[in-house]
Amino acid sequence: GLCVVAARLEELGSEGVAASCVTEAVERISHQTFDVIISDYQMPGENGLSLAAQVSRSGATTPVIIVSAVPDQVRANPDVVFAHAVLAKPFTSKSIQIQIDLALSKASAPEVGES
Repeated sequence: GLCVVAARLEELGSEGVAASCVTEAVERISHQTFDVIISDYQMPGENGLSLAAQVSRSGATTPVIIVSAVPDQVRANPDVVFAHAVLAKPFTSKSIQIQIDLALSKASAPEVGES
């Protein structure tokens, strides 16, 4: 769960902040800036895509990566448009690093029409 992802992030030289539910995550996001958000799809109460939608609707541009043991179910959810990527569990440190790198490079790229 949370400890596994945090340990993987530390292996990659990143710092993670854990939240046990969407409400706690939204609270943390409202008080702190994050480069990327990694969320499990299955969480108590709401799911990770609900978190991704709330982040997007708040106006934040922080990319959200969803990890799930049921990636096809996640991809079938209409709210998947709010996620940068869906990563199947179990995942490797390399695969999460690739998704983080892609999310960060996309987040820093200028929008079409921007100069």
